[in-house]
Amino acid sequence: RAHNIRIYFSEKGIRVVDRTASGSPGLLGLTLNGYGRGKFADDLVAGKATLYRQGNRVELRREKLTEWFINHSQGLEHGFDIARKPPGEGNLRLTLRVEGSTAAVKPDGVIFKTTTGRVLKYDKLKAIDAGGKVLPSRFQMAPNNMIMILVDDGTADYPLTIDPLL
Repeated sequence: RAHNIRIYFSEKGIRVVDRTASGSPGLLGLTLNGYGRGKFADDLVAGKATLYRQGNRVELRREKLTEWFINHSQGLEHGFDIARKPPGEGNLRLTLRVEGSTAAVKPDGVIFKTTTGRVLKYDKLKAIDAGGKVLPSRFQMAPNNMIMILVDDGTADYPLTIDPLL
């Protein structure tokens, strides 16, 4: 409510609408397209997730990854818990498909410019391993208006939690 948005959850991801504008126009859709590393990136999200809700927390549970959302006054916390290290070399990569907005990566996060003129921010990214170690992480643009979250998990103990805020 503090940000005048309403969020709808499905097995695919989220849809954000303007809760105060006439007709509740759509602002943003975010869907996890895939995750992994190197040539295996994006191969590891197959099929639909199972949707669970408890209080202000919603989870999209998959076999090796749980995507979760917590609604609070700062915004929508959007997290990922990854149980095991995916195969391959290089940084861990999560790719998110963006719909209804144009994404731009800035030094302090991602800016979504909506078709209605609203601007939404996706920032405060942090990645933490099982031992509580903060891992280097960043946003990066990908083709077709997708964004990536890159995490240097070379010395990480799994499971990992990756946690940005919308």
